[in-house]
Amino acid sequence: MDPQLALDPNPILPVPNLSLRYREPSLATYTQSLDPQFTPLLPGIQVLGRSSDCTIQLKHSGVTRFHAIIIGNDDRTVFIFHDLGSLNGTICEGHRVTRMRLLPEKELYIGPFTLRLCMPTV
Repeated sequence: MDPQLALDPNPILPVPNLSLRYREPSLATYTQSLDPQFTPLLPGIQVLGRSSDCTIQLKHSGVTRFHAIIIGNDDRTVFIFHDLGSLNGTICEGHRVTRMRLLPEKELYIGPFTLRLCMPTV
């Protein structure tokens, strides 16, 4: 294992090409070793976590079974992220966050996963 990765729980990862044209709002989820997975974000509540009961599954021991939720408005233009009091937390721009509006330019870190909102281009 790279010694730098062992020291830094959220190393700067090479950013995959997320500049594709999206037909619908999606959450890109990726790690250093996995290609991005794109999950459509829907109106209402979607649950993120390690459990198989979660809408968006993040399979890793550093992720709580029910880690967070994303709440989307009816027209899918606004998405609010809310950490559910997870043990390891969620990081954005070097700070632990509990609630925030998702924006395409902001990356969230949960365990080894990087998450980014991808919105349709006009």
